[in-house]
Amino acid sequence: WLESVMNRENEKRFAICLKEDGTYIGNIFFTDIKDKSAMLNIFIGDMTHWGRQRAMEAVILIGIYGFKDLQLETIVGIMDKRNQGSAALARNFGSCPVEEFFDESTQRTMTKWIFTKKLYEENYHFTLMQNRQHSQKEI
Repeated sequence: WLESVMNRENEKRFAICLKEDGTYIGNIFFTDIKDKSAMLNIFIGDMTHWGRQRAMEAVILIGIYGFKDLQLETIVGIMDKRNQGSAALARNFGSCPVEEFFDESTQRTMTKWIFTKKLYEENYHFTLMQNRQHSQKEI
């Protein structure tokens, strides 16, 4: 099963591992890749890694891969409306909410966000600068 999932041509999947020791903490991946667009999916399973910039680092890397290597023009993300961390992360990269809907399968209100190549590139440099300043304050 895993091999068939990893070999899907319209999907690209990656593990999120810590730089320090290679510990696996989650996944980030594109699905529904077609017509210069893809759906972004991310999860970090271990809550001790939430709020530590891990997701931001992963989004930076997959954004570069998607917009540069895959030549995507649009990346779509769908997230639980209550997930303020994901919403903040999306805003950091110039994304904006475009639609809200109720998902029957999860019984939750979801928000659809759109990332465009242009806005991502403009906000990517700003986000990196903010991240570096934040890291320097912690030292």
